[in-house]
Formats: sequence, structure tokens, C-alpha cells
Amino acid sequence: MALKGEYKLRLFSAMANGIYVFYGILIQTFPIIIGASSAVVLHAVN
Repeated sequence: MALKGEYKLRLFSAMANGIYVFYGILIQTFPIIIGASSAVVLHAVN
């Protein structure tokens, strides 16, 4: 049960950061793009 909850939390966080990357692209802000992209990679790897 705990692993399933952790997976859902990681998936939700990765999706939220993906939206944040898209937002950074829209407003053309590279620090937001880089920071959120690294967070997406970290959540996807684990």
C-alpha cells in the first residue's frame, strides 16, 4: 500500500512539474524550464 501511494505521489509531482515546464516555455523563462525539467527527471528516474 505504501509503495502504491508513493508511486501516485511521484506521478502527480512529475505531471505538475511537466505543466510548470510548459508554463516556463510559454513565458520563455529559462530558470523555470531548467529547474522544473530537473525535477521531472528526478521523479521519473526513481
